Amino acid sequence: MTVPRTDRNIASTKEINLNDAYQESIMTKLSILAYADDKDKDFREQIRAYGKKLPERFSEVLKEIVNKENLTLKQLSKKFNYSDKQFRVWRSGKAGIPLNLLIAVWQAVGKNLEELENLIEEIGVYGSDKIKPPKQLTLELAEIIGRHCGDGCCIKSSKDYRVTLTEHKSLIDLHNKQLKEIFDIHAKKRKITNEIYISIVNSKTYHRFFTHVIKIPAGKKAKTVKEPQIIKEAGVEFRKRFVRGLIDTEGSVYNANRQTILQISLKSPFLINSILEILKEIGLNSYVYHYKDVFTLRLFGKKQVQKYFELIGTSSKKWKSIFPGNR
Repeated sequence: MTVPRTDRNIASTKEINLNDAYQESIMTKLSILAYADDKDKDFREQIRAYGKKLPERFSEVLKEIVNKENLTLKQLSKKFNYSDKQFRVWRSGKAGIPLNLLIAVWQAVGKNLEELENLIEEIGVYGSDKIKPPKQLTLELAEIIGRHCGDGCCIKSSKDYRVTLTEHKSLIDLHNKQLKEIFDIHAKKRKITNEIYISIVNSKTYHRFFTHVIKIPAGKKAKTVKEPQIIKEAGVEFRKRFVRGLIDTEGSVYNANRQTILQISLKSPFLINSILEILKEIGLNSYVYHYKDVFTLRLFGKKQVQKYFELIGTSSKKWKSIFPGNR
């Protein structure tokens, strides 16, 4: 029996689509407040927030606390362990306001933290370049995160914070272009060999994007890194782009015994299981081999490999020429 298309039917369909979009926006929301860390005791080391309307709203919320607790602004600043002078600078909009302080102030009067996040346009550490923190996970970001899990590294030293990615020059050029578009970051590029380059970002804030927002461990992560939960929960399209970034950096395609093989070898069983799961979901049969502390996943046959590039695609020029049908 065919159900006629009535206005009511159409309205309910739109409602379902809107609900789905709303659910996805919640699942893929990236918290700006996650960049804050209580370990940053000195305010010069804290992540600061900037926004056109932020200083004015900050002043309004402070006045609410003053009226509620019957304090002077000088007494209030001491309560939060800052000087009256520092508060005046932040209220005037002459400098960014520490995220830790903003969170504490908003919570002191039970304000909605989502309102605070919406007021923030840029973040950065005192004396360093600011970045635009992405507020929503996108497919492009999922791919960047995949690359980072493959060949990326977050380094913290006594002098600075550094995030690097080592790959083919064409992919590094694209990667740095995307960092500029998404985060407004000017990444450095350094030559390793004729074809291999390294992308370098000296930024505590960008470092925090991976370690605090996406929750990828810093330092040596080869055996412990996992598919980030936010990507896992976002749906198959996000997971596919994550795999794309991962295989673009750590994968290889070659011919053996007259057969085309796509392969990726990792020390993390968690990442290998995620790739296996995603490939299975889109109808690709892959196999995993374990030798010593390395897990190797392979796709066998030209048809299977071609299907991978049709369904998942690549951002690597070295493979685009071999598999012209890819996305």
